Amino acid sequence: MPIAVSACLLGEPCRYDGKSRPCEDVLKLHDACEMVPVCPEVLGGLPVPHAPCEIAAAERALRVTDADGVDVTDAFLAGAAKTVELAKEQGCKLAVLKAKSPSCGCGLVYDGAFAGELVPGYGVAARALREAGVRVLDEVWFAARRGIPVVRRRFWRRRRGSALRSRPSASCCARSFPTISTTCTPTAAIPPSGPMPDGPRTARARTRACSWR
Repeated sequence: MPIAVSACLLGEPCRYDGKSRPCEDVLKLHDACEMVPVCPEVLGGLPVPHAPCEIAAAERALRVTDADGVDVTDAFLAGAAKTVELAKEQGCKLAVLKAKSPSCGCGLVYDGAFAGELVPGYGVAARALREAGVRVLDEVWFAARRGIPVVRRRFWRRRRGSALRSRPSASCCARSFPTISTTCTPTAAIPPSGPMPDGPRTARARTRACSWR
């Protein structure tokens, strides 16, 4: 199963500061999966190194600026589009991305004030991957759940879900059986035959039997 992975997590020095952030738990995927390294910011044409960038969380429209106030939204959008294209070409259904990055953050990103404050949200590329149907998670989540077993479980659940959806529905295979009514229809009591012994109960029974006829 091919997995898209942020290149910096694999030891590639492609971060904004020219460094890498290798993650041991992610590197272990080499033995279990085919990894497709991606760096949306490099794919978008940003140089390495470059000024740190953040998403302006206070604005309704997407806007990414660097610490000098330069708008780099177009570069981030271009990198996100190329990342999605690469993931689709390689058949990736899962992506392990760098936490808190304006490109790759999954669930938390910096707020755009360059003060170290985190807010809920997704990086530009992470959001594009999600919209394309690729499951995204960061290395923190991945490491906390011991990585490889989680990936394998999710892969087989997806395979199993696809197999179940491809089966014919129960209505197509159901056999038709005759419907048996369970409604009770009251019927008249059958009067006893033959001579009956005398007594008050006998007289009442005979009177009731005659009235039912």
